[in-house]
Amino acid sequence: MRPRGVLKWPGITFPIESDAAQVLLGSPNGQAAGYFLAQHKHRFGKNKSIEKVTVFRPDKGNMPYLLFWVTDAPAGP
Repeated sequence: MRPRGVLKWPGITFPIESDAAQVLLGSPNGQAAGYFLAQHKHRFGKNKSIEKVTVFRPDKGNMPYLLFWVTDAPAGP
């Protein structure tokens, strides 16, 4: 059975400010992505943040994929 409403690549992309992206960021996979960025900050040399989330369906398989887009974090005040 295929997940309903999830489009094949390129799927749908939500800007991080959107409610949908915030919900996905709060999911176990989203939390892991944020935790990874926080724990490996020293390796990146600067702050990174997630700017958008793409949800898409693979050609094969039953589960949708989440793609967290990483960018340099905006400079603080």
